[in-house]
Amino acid sequence: MKKIKILFLISFILTSYKVIADDVYFYGKISYYGDEFVGRKTSSGAIFDNQKYTCASKSLPFGTILEVMNVKNGKSVVLMVNDRGPFVEGRILDVTKKAAQDLDMINDGTTFARIRIVKLGNGTFSESEYQKMIGEYYQVSAMRVYEFAVQVGAFTNKTRALNVLNKLKSDGFNNAYITEKYSEGMLFNRVRVGDYGDKETAMKVMEKLKNLGYDTYFVSTYVEKQ
Repeated sequence: MKKIKILFLISFILTSYKVIADDVYFYGKISYYGDEFVGRKTSSGAIFDNQKYTCASKSLPFGTILEVMNVKNGKSVVLMVNDRGPFVEGRILDVTKKAAQDLDMINDGTTFARIRIVKLGNGTFSESEYQKMIGEYYQVSAMRVYEFAVQVGAFTNKTRALNVLNKLKSDGFNNAYITEKYSEGMLFNRVRVGDYGDKETAMKVMEKLKNLGYDTYFVSTYVEKQ
């Protein structure tokens, strides 16, 4: 029942704000609050604090927990909805300045984001639930890095995947590995090099692999590990 409710809500959001659906994610432009809102009462009744991990949504229930990723750089935050907005056409969330800093979007002012509903709220915002979210996500999130890898093949034949893996290791890529994924009823053995904590390192490795004749594909592994 909860899953149906979430899917219906996402469908409503997509219809209302014309964003693009992709699995359990939705996408759109986000912005952040100015300091002039600090100390004012939000639509949920909470006092606005620009240093908290909260956000405004036009329709999501108060208390909803969202994972918001800046598509431009892969940085992400976890936020709780406690206000209504933004009241600018074409934008789907307003985030706090603290969240905007973590997303590295301060200079841009707005950014295109990928949003995932982690937990649907019950329509109210409470400080205890907010602190519970902080304890669950940010005591460990401080150590999170956005990880990247280079994929050099995806095979339904495990032997072929192992052959490519062995060749990579013989070429000096000792951090090569195989990860499995089911898709359309088939098991794919994906051969990858990585993880890397920054995009630049992964790009350099991808260039080396290309020069050695490998077919390469740049992937984000942080998303898969959520």
